[in-house]
Amino acid sequence: MNVKYINSATVIIENKGIKVLCDPWLVDGAYYGSWCHYPPLDINMEDYFAVDYIYISHVHPDHLNIETLKNFPKHIPVLIHDYEQKFVLRILSMIGFKNIIEIGHKKSFNLGKDFSIEVLAADNCDPLKCGLFLGCSVGPGYSKSLSIDSIAVFSSNESVVVNTNDCPYDLASDVCKYIKSKYKIIDLLLVGYLGAG
Repeated sequence: MNVKYINSATVIIENKGIKVLCDPWLVDGAYYGSWCHYPPLDINMEDYFAVDYIYISHVHPDHLNIETLKNFPKHIPVLIHDYEQKFVLRILSMIGFKNIIEIGHKKSFNLGKDFSIEVLAADNCDPLKCGLFLGCSVGPGYSKSLSIDSIAVFSSNESVVVNTNDCPYDLASDVCKYIKSKYKIIDLLLVGYLGAG
């Protein structure tokens, strides 16, 4: 498996010719024009159109960047977590994407021969945890995910790459234990896109 870092949370994960572009933010001006790339990106956006999938971790505009995604061919399948609140799904649909694949918590999706993604809710909606950080209003025993971020595990027979996106450890600690237990060896851990790169 190969990982190409672009900037901030934007990476390409490739295995046996199958490419997944994660959280493409390639146009300056996220967060109402206040965030830009530093150093400035010197790229041709069209060079990134030849991917097999796009993975969007969550709704924040440096991860789900509308101005970037408007430029991409709308036939590219987009992988997202199956959030209870459908913000990500609705935004992608409004942009014009036709093939949006929602992946449930602890469910794997086959990307190609010997290549899969498992998308995990950061907290799987544990009110005792998310209530401390996000003002969660549901009670104990709630079984659906109100999480606003996800962790992606890309795996093949030869390697495992974990992309934690913006998930704080305090919210994702149970998911991290699950990943460590299931996958045993993690070859690359992508963490902490602080300061937008």
